[in-house]
Amino acid sequence: MEENWKTRLLQAIDSDGRSDRAISTAANLGVNFVNELRNTAKEPSVEKILRLAAELNLSVTYLFLGRDLSRDDEDLLLVLQSLPASAKEGLLAALRASKK
Repeated sequence: MEENWKTRLLQAIDSDGRSDRAISTAANLGVNFVNELRNTAKEPSVEKILRLAAELNLSVTYLFLGRDLSRDDEDLLLVLQSLPASAKEGLLAALRASKK
């Protein structure tokens, strides 16, 4: 099975120890939400996925990208996001040059 956000989410659900119904209820989703996620091809809204991920203490970056980021990495991304495009370009060029 290809690993994607859904397989990572279902792995977290399986590792949680609570029933599908208990997890659904704790996330303030319909009682059958996790069961439907597991057994149907329905694509839930991002909001519902994020609520479920929060209930499972699952990192959003891990969920969608398959990579865990440290708190420092997340802070760095927030700072980078706020920079003007020219500053991002210069910083990226400097980082790539230092990598060589």
